[in-house]
Amino acid sequence: MILTAAGVVVLLAAAASGLYVLLVQPGRKLSQIAEKFGQFWDDWNGVEDRPGMPGRPGVIVRLESIEEQLRPTHGTSLRDAVNRTESVSAGWAPKDIMQAADKVASAFQTSTQLAVLEPVTR
Repeated sequence: MILTAAGVVVLLAAAASGLYVLLVQPGRKLSQIAEKFGQFWDDWNGVEDRPGMPGRPGVIVRLESIEEQLRPTHGTSLRDAVNRTESVSAGWAPKDIMQAADKVASAFQTSTQLAVLEPVTR
């Protein structure tokens, strides 16, 4: 088999395109997957402060801060606020709740009536 110069060029072009299909395209896909994994890893572990960019705490640190709000801490947590609200409203009767709701509704109605301006007729 004798190859001419044109045949060699075609063979090299086919080999180059074959290498592109076999190596470059999967390499790009692997690079995208690695980049997404890197983003996940940074989110999971957190990121330190950089010039011009504030750091972010990791997932575990953020979950711990949420859990702190769910435990009573003698006044500053969300759990304490719920406990205070529950203790205040525990003695309320349904009648008291309805009276309070009526007061709020009438105050709202009065404020909306004041906000509506009547057109001036001459």
